[in-house]
Order: sequence, then C-alpha cells, then structure tokens
Amino acid sequence: MSGLVDSPDPIASSLNIMRRLPPNRIEQNLSGLLNLSPSITDELLQRVDQPLETSPASGRPFILSDYNRDGDSYRSPWTNEYSPLITDGFKPSQKLRDLEDKYVKKGAWNSIHVVEASPPTSGQSTYKLTTTIMVTMDTTGKECGATNLAGSMTRQTTQTCPVNDTTNPHLTNIGKMIEDMEIEMRSNMHGLYLLKTSQVVNNVRSAYMGPKQGMDHTKILSESVAKHGAQRKVDSES
Repeated sequence: MSGLVDSPDPIASSLNIMRRLPPNRIEQNLSGLLNLSPSITDELLQRVDQPLETSPASGRPFILSDYNRDGDSYRSPWTNEYSPLITDGFKPSQKLRDLEDKYVKKGAWNSIHVVEASPPTSGQSTYKLTTTIMVTMDTTGKECGATNLAGSMTRQTTQTCPVNDTTNPHLTNIGKMIEDMEIEMRSNMHGLYLLKTSQVVNNVRSAYMGPKQGMDHTKILSESVAKHGAQRKVDSES
C-alpha cells in the first residue's frame, strides 16, 4: 500500500481500498490506512461508517460516534465532558445543551419479530410476520414534570414474494418486511401514544396559561353552569 501515501488523491484511494476489504474487519482496515496516511484521518473518519460502539462501562454509557468525537476523545451527553479528558474539546452552546438535556432521561425501544416462511412453491414463498414493539420513556423537566410513558403494540402481516438463492433469498425478503413493519408501527406508536397524550394534556390545561387566559376560562365555565341551571325545571312547591 505504499502507493497510497504518494497518491494524488489519498481519500479516493483509501475509499477504493475499503470497498474491497472484508467489512467484518472495518476497524482494523481503517486503522491500517490511517497509519499509512495520518494527514487524512479526520476526513476519512467522516467518510467511512463504522459499527457504533458505546463508552466503557464506568459511569453512564453513551454512543461513540464521529459527531461527539474530538481527536481520540468522545463527549458524554450526560456530563458534557470528554473521555479521555481533554480541556479544549468542542462543546455545544448552552441553548443546544439545554435541548440535549431536555425531557427524556431514560427510554427503550424493544421490538420482537417472529417470521413463519413456507417452503418455496413455483419460485415463491409466503411469509407471515408477527411484530411486537414495547416502548418506555421516563421524562423529567420544569415544563412537563416527571412523567412515565409506556406502551406496546402487536401487528401481523403476510406477504408472498419471489425467492431464490441470488437476488431474493429468504433473508432479503424477511429483512424488507421487518423494515417496513417497524416504520409503519413507529408512525402508529407516535400517533397513538405521543400525539394522543399531548392532545389530552393540552385539552385539560394550557401549559402557558397566564392570568387573563385563566380568567377567561373561569368566565366561560361560570356562564356554562348558569346556562345549564336556567334550563332545569324548578320543582313546584307543594
């Protein structure tokens, strides 16, 4: 690979090499290329996707990616500090930091997929997919208080697809079904739990109700009660 260092475009040469190397050793391959040409480290790391990793078990774990990386250190969204510690690493503005810290403190998305595949007949197989999704979120903040939101949803679908060992193997067909199902269920989950919860809360009270709005609300309630009372029949005196 000595030609990489002298290449007129080391980035293009490196990407060509990466496309031809085994993807299951992407970290080792990338490290070798960066050792050959350290000057392209930042740009190559931005151009080559690597499997996401998490921080060491000490403290609260967080995802390591190029978006929270500065040199060889990574910034924790929990502490806003870099590990290994550096003092001059990039940090977001206070406004962005407030958004990063806001609301969701703990959450999980668990999805379970069970697929039944029929033996191929005339070059086609029928797949029955059963998907269950369980979502939990713990939020806390001045605006919303402490809230726990959890829900589950189960859906089934059946598809008949062409199947062969080259362009449409079983794994390809099943993968497409699971992907489409998760996208649809995510939309349904958002509408059923998040939007409905927001709608109910907004109908019960206004989060930013000021004195005037509160007086107007009280006036409307009083007028409604008075109107209802005037329509009731008065019991005749005996």
